[in-house]
Amino acid sequence: MTLAFRYRVSIVLIMFVFGSGVSGARAAEPGESVEPVVREVRALLDEYQFQAALDVLTRAIGHTPAAAPLHKLSGDVLMILRRHEEALSAYRQAVKLAPEWVDAQWALWALLTRVSADPEEVLSTLQAITRVEAENPLVHLRLGRTLHELKRYEDAAAHFRRAVQLAPEHPAFRLYLARALFDILDMSGAQAQVQWVLDHAPHGSPAWVAAQNLAHVVRGETTDQGARSDFFATTKKPYGETGKDYKTWALTRERAWREMKTGDYVTAEALWRETLVLDPQDDLARYYLGLTLMKLSRYDEAIEMLQASLAESREPPYFADALFQIGQSYVRLEQWHKAIPYFRTLLALKDRAKEDYYAMNFPDLSAIQAALEDARRHVKPGMAEATLPWPIAPEPDRTTNDEPAIPRENVGLPHTSSSLAMQDREAGSTQVLPISVDTVRGWFRELMTARSVVRDDLQTGSHEFYPLDPSDSFRPDQPEIYVVFALTTPPSVATTVTSRWVAEQVEGLAPETVIGIDAVAVGLNDTTGYFVLDRPEGGWPAGLYRIDLFTGDTPSSSTNIANVRFRVVAPVQ
Repeated sequence: MTLAFRYRVSIVLIMFVFGSGVSGARAAEPGESVEPVVREVRALLDEYQFQAALDVLTRAIGHTPAAAPLHKLSGDVLMILRRHEEALSAYRQAVKLAPEWVDAQWALWALLTRVSADPEEVLSTLQAITRVEAENPLVHLRLGRTLHELKRYEDAAAHFRRAVQLAPEHPAFRLYLARALFDILDMSGAQAQVQWVLDHAPHGSPAWVAAQNLAHVVRGETTDQGARSDFFATTKKPYGETGKDYKTWALTRERAWREMKTGDYVTAEALWRETLVLDPQDDLARYYLGLTLMKLSRYDEAIEMLQASLAESREPPYFADALFQIGQSYVRLEQWHKAIPYFRTLLALKDRAKEDYYAMNFPDLSAIQAALEDARRHVKPGMAEATLPWPIAPEPDRTTNDEPAIPRENVGLPHTSSSLAMQDREAGSTQVLPISVDTVRGWFRELMTARSVVRDDLQTGSHEFYPLDPSDSFRPDQPEIYVVFALTTPPSVATTVTSRWVAEQVEGLAPETVIGIDAVAVGLNDTTGYFVLDRPEGGWPAGLYRIDLFTGDTPSSSTNIANVRFRVVAPVQ
């Protein structure tokens, strides 16, 4: 793998951080220390003497079989040698000897994930980590996602709720909880979480936009009714015990359309009303019934029906024409002041005439302008213009970028001209949705933060990278933090993948501060790789961090492919 925008000219191929791992494990045997063995193994690994290191560990384990650190280190070496089943056995033994040693738990979980092992063992290992790190919101979030994938929705919601309790100010955690509550049909709870984000997240921010999108779902405005819903019961509910008669409904709808086109509006009206009996939620039928009533000069009824066609769907493809026809109906009734807001709204939304979704049904702009001017000429002086019976979303200003700028700090950024040039880019248009922990979107089958990384040179000339001492929690004095990835499939063409490191909620930094960027060039034969960021001067500030991954050199919302979170925790005094 070719590395781009790196601080180092050469890469240290083997980097172990044993000190933190050994200190957390149970002592081997009374009066004995494993430190001399660890130092000897480390020296051998620095010289790439993997088999010799394994031989030393095998003899040491024979002498002190209760030494959990030696079993964990043996698992690391076996993983490097691609003897994965033996490595898993070594990690399992380390966990058995030291159940509270979270470093061994993380190592076992990471390798189980890499080799796509039994989902139940992956789950049980993650549950064990959660019991040890009960105050870590990220591990609850990760466990919640795993349980959700296994369709254990109630258990998933419990862990998402715990993540929110531990980090109540984090909007993304609340959106996860909202979705989980919706899936178990707690609609009011889901709506409350979404509303909290809308009330507290900056207007227009990625979290606010995500909450807006999720709001439509939790309010029941989409076909998604929640994972625990009975789809067929939901579809039958509006139409009685027997459910909707799709065949009769479709045939009646077709006949109504045909009669309307031939000019038999009396028959068409009866058929449209019959269609609505068969499907009371058919807003398109309401729209056509409204047009039919206009042809019959029954404008009051037409207005009522056209407004009803928008009450639930709000802005369907026929939205613009429905507004125009309502305005025209008020004109026919000589209620000019009521027609004006409909014509004025259409002109305010004129840019939608260029959008494929509305273009075919958008009235001619000159006709709208003429109708508005004519209506205003008929309004008596002093008569107030009416307002629409429901709010219309304002048309965004397409000439400016209203996204808030992301504050930036040059903290621990690799000191190369390429990285600095990327760091200096404007970030307003590159925000992405901060909605997940370890979210994998097609490109990656594994994303894991770690204290160190090892590179294995294969006989084919390619390389395999493995995370060593994986975790999502780090100390402020951690020298480097790595993100090791495994691709689902190698790319069809050489591609640059860029990582942007963001301080989401970190002491002493503004929210969403970009602290560094790293990039790698992924070749046709590459299946794994890593990103790295050095410890900033003065250490890593405590808090929550997010790493956004993008294809290409320039981060943008359209090139975002995944993100992963980690936290920095100050040691307990």
